[in-house]
Amino acid sequence: MSEPVKTDGYGFAKADLPPLTVLLAEDEEFSMKLEKSVLGQLGIKDIITAYDGEDARIILEQEVLNIDLVISDIYMPKMDGIELLRVVRQKRPDLPFLLLTSETSSDAVRVAQELGVDGYIIKPFSPAKVDKTISAILARRRPELADVWLRSADRRQFDDVGHPQLKKLYKY
Repeated sequence: MSEPVKTDGYGFAKADLPPLTVLLAEDEEFSMKLEKSVLGQLGIKDIITAYDGEDARIILEQEVLNIDLVISDIYMPKMDGIELLRVVRQKRPDLPFLLLTSETSSDAVRVAQELGVDGYIIKPFSPAKVDKTISAILARRRPELADVWLRSADRRQFDDVGHPQLKKLYKY
């Protein structure tokens, strides 16, 4: 007899994922909370936060071997996500980097692609979109993590909107 699938308070399956340390750079507090919530729903528990690109750069210098994925907003004070991507590509070209943006046709997105960003997501986004994007990035950049991540995907079940609080927020 198999054990029941453990769920969080919203009915989402808690996946048995490998430890994945994410550096999340976001200057807007509300957006930071939502993004952390989505990552938590995906089973990512080790989230290091930075409220601008400069803080993220400092964190990367201190913990360069412990970060598995950088997720960054494009527009932030002190250092934007594009400049942070530049720094990451110079110091750790193998580190996966996911960019968050609210603009679909931005010169910043084009520049990020030229700098080798691994993916970008348009805000607002669903947990399913984040899950698919992280899966694709890990498959390319960190296959040793991607295998477990993908095997646990059937335990993470989201509709296009996902989290009930996101449905209320974005009126889906």
